[in-house]
Amino acid sequence: MRSYLRKIIIRSTKISLLSLFIVFAMTRIALQINFLNPVSRAIGNFSFSDLYFEIDSESNTQNSDITIIDLTKVYDRSRIARTIREVTMCSPDIAAFDVTFPEYKADPELNDTLFEAISELSNVSDVIVACKLRKGSQKTGDYQKIEHSFFMPNDYITEAPSNSEEVRAEQNTRKTYSWYTHDGDTLLSLPYAIACHRAPEIKDTYMKKREFLINYSLTKFNIIPFDSISQHRSLIKDHIVIFGAISDPTDMKFTPYGLLGGTIVQAYAVQTYLDYYNVYTLNPIVTFLISLLLVILTD
Repeated sequence: MRSYLRKIIIRSTKISLLSLFIVFAMTRIALQINFLNPVSRAIGNFSFSDLYFEIDSESNTQNSDITIIDLTKVYDRSRIARTIREVTMCSPDIAAFDVTFPEYKADPELNDTLFEAISELSNVSDVIVACKLRKGSQKTGDYQKIEHSFFMPNDYITEAPSNSEEVRAEQNTRKTYSWYTHDGDTLLSLPYAIACHRAPEIKDTYMKKREFLINYSLTKFNIIPFDSISQHRSLIKDHIVIFGAISDPTDMKFTPYGLLGGTIVQAYAVQTYLDYYNVYTLNPIVTFLISLLLVILTD
């Protein structure tokens, strides 16, 4: 019996090692041969977390906490201000802007109109406005330059970096970052700042480790066009409201579910933090041992 079991373990180990070798060899070959570049990109872009979300895609749920106000192709600041005022009348709990507002010099009055609308919103809700960090390291999270909206800093408005994971073309955005540093200051990322305003008790939960996999478990977020606010008051009152673009060609991200707007990816990141949810990746040794066990069990 022991001899038979030993043979099974030895054979299973050989099969597992051979499988890993073949995958490694094919990867190296694909990297070296030009016409296999698409194969190389596919292998490089593969992650078991994508497989997990694909399997989990049948569990389609509606998120009742997060509402996105779609500002795609809305550039007129007076129209944006009007939308903000309509949202203010619905009393959201948190209003976040996944968009920055650089100074508009052609018509300074539009700057005033927009700032007044955001100020009025801050009287009824926690307001968080995105900024962009430049010239730094995504790995360490330390950046040298920050791009503000024209009305920042402001004592009544929170500012948070909206930087997303820097990936190669056609590579999935999988990670979210809890915080960054600039000039010695720690800045909570936009999705983490939103989550912390919603649930202050989680603020220290994700500070020791800044990098997390986004939970892409299939979720439908409430999405309201900028010109349909009054028809959806119940989806705004006491909700997390995120202003942003869901179909801007310049801000589309590859995800396990295909191309999604950057603001939708931010919403998934907020959901990840609020759910205390993290998808862990196994190291190669653990992966090998599990593969070996599966081979033995199915022998």
